[in-house]
Amino acid sequence: MPTVATPKRAHVQTALSPKRAHARADKHDRFSARLSAVQKDILQQAAEIEGRTLTEFVLVHAQEAAQKAIRERAILRLSERDSIALAQALGSPWEPSEELRADIRHMRDLFGDD
Repeated sequence: MPTVATPKRAHVQTALSPKRAHARADKHDRFSARLSAVQKDILQQAAEIEGRTLTEFVLVHAQEAAQKAIRERAILRLSERDSIALAQALGSPWEPSEELRADIRHMRDLFGDD
């Protein structure tokens, strides 16, 4: 699968004055990438199929891919954390709460011990 090359240097802007931060919020950030003619042709063709400009196509699909990566990482983290919690819960003795005991008694009163 072809990859899109990224520039070797990236400009990082840190602290902005409140005036510049407000002005920056009203503008769109820019992103550029170098790609081969083949890569551009493929992306352009796909953009045309979807009725989008090349920029719209790349931004929509890049954002979708980024959101998917973030979601998958969150699921992986939750799964790891949850599996540890489950292992700990299974390894320790469990006692029903008083509320659960009351519910069990109530169900037995209604439906019997069967």
